[in-house]
Amino acid sequence: LLDSALSAEVDGHCLEFFRSEYFVYWYTLSRTAPSTAPASVSFRWHCDQGPRSHLKLLVYLNDYREHGGGTSYLDLAGSAAVARTGYMFARGQRRSDSLTKLATLAKRELEAYHHHPRAGDAVLFQPARVLHSGITPQRGPRYVLTLCLLPSPIPWRAALARGAQIDLRSDAIWHSHAGQLEKRLARAAG
Repeated sequence: LLDSALSAEVDGHCLEFFRSEYFVYWYTLSRTAPSTAPASVSFRWHCDQGPRSHLKLLVYLNDYREHGGGTSYLDLAGSAAVARTGYMFARGQRRSDSLTKLATLAKRELEAYHHHPRAGDAVLFQPARVLHSGITPQRGPRYVLTLCLLPSPIPWRAALARGAQIDLRSDAIWHSHAGQLEKRLARAAG
């Protein structure tokens, strides 16, 4: 699955971005049910916590026509304008689902790119610098494979084979399933 997600093209972009090798810090498979309200806080405008130089890869496993969901993004300039207001890492229900409110806060127009994915589409972005929001599915469940990528002195396949771990996995701000990833890696390597 990781070989498919981290294709040669994606690998090239990651190597160029990090100017080094990288590894998969965590991954998750999510199923988001259709709803008329934001499905979770991830479906409100936010940036992710963590190092500024990490990447997130979203691989959409089913088609927009099946679910009506996706992901919206601001460009770096719009994201920076909102960041100057102190909003970027809003937690939980304090996150806004209104781009109009964020534009008022930033005192400038904001234009979002709405990605309506086909099955197999992937988006690679800087989640700590790019303001983004999930688009809640309307017709059926949306399935997404998400990978968090960090710089590494060894290629991701070698890190995966060795069950690589780093100090960030114990940081309470970061995702709790990094420990689960470690167990999966151990099982896969065994």
